[in-house]
Amino acid sequence: MEKFTKAIGAFVLIMLTIALVSVMGAYPTKWLVNYVLAPQFIYFVFGVTKIGFWKALATNVLASSLFKSTSTSRK
Repeated sequence: MEKFTKAIGAFVLIMLTIALVSVMGAYPTKWLVNYVLAPQFIYFVFGVTKIGFWKALATNVLASSLFKSTSTSRK
């Protein structure tokens, strides 16, 4: 029973760590996109609006899956 409790505790800790890292990545993305792309001129010309937390999180997930390096180099 003690092993099961430790396994559950480790799983919860890992999930909380993933959630914290996601938040730490999503908020800077949100702030950067809103700062760079959402001024009135850009909005007027291209129709870009401010994004929220969930769109920023989705942007991070998409970018990490598209631009992840899968090659390994050994020197």
